[in-house]
Amino acid sequence: MDKNNGINSYKTKKTGNAETLVIGLMIIGVGLLYMLRNMGLVRLDVWHIVFSWPMLLIAIGLVNFVKKQYVWGGILLVIGLVFLQGRITGYNLYSTFWPLMVILIGFAVIFSNTSLFKSRRKNQINAMDEEAIDEVCIFGGSERNIITPRFKGGRIVAVFGGTSINLTQSSLAEGQNVMDVMAIFGGATLIVPADWNVKFEIFNILGGFSDKRQNLNIDQSKVLVIKG
Repeated sequence: MDKNNGINSYKTKKTGNAETLVIGLMIIGVGLLYMLRNMGLVRLDVWHIVFSWPMLLIAIGLVNFVKKQYVWGGILLVIGLVFLQGRITGYNLYSTFWPLMVILIGFAVIFSNTSLFKSRRKNQINAMDEEAIDEVCIFGGSERNIITPRFKGGRIVAVFGGTSINLTQSSLAEGQNVMDVMAIFGGATLIVPADWNVKFEIFNILGGFSDKRQNLNIDQSKVLVIKG
């Protein structure tokens, strides 16, 4: 493994440890609140505020911040806080939610260096020779065919949309390669060779993932880590 791969592996491990720490602390907090509720030390109204779907969005946003996905982490935090304040103060901000959502998506598009409504027809394939991908699909879909002898991962963001990435004509770079995937009311499909060593580090809420390959003759010297 070369020096750059070693540095990337260290950064990945460090970020993964921080993410695990945050998730672990959240689980401990849930357990403590549950115990205090059973002891009668937490009011029922507080319980309904803490264990609500706006708080869930806030938790996911915090996890994304730890993973250095600041734009989408910030969007989830703002959405969660908007709906949470309604439960706390009783003041209804729901009428401003969708305009705010559109504004936030606009900022996300700007910072992601992409264009809104990025979409292609399903039968249109874009073949590209690149070592890493940065795919953002918002209110649309895309289909890409990647051909490279040293695929190093990248990032996929799907918001109210989806993407399909065909990597069957590519090979992994040596060492550990990371693919960050974030899907909000959307999805991503990765088509990879059967001999790729694929590992999942997925924080999954109200969604799912699956590996439909038949693993044969896995190359252990190269690995693709899918995070999300």
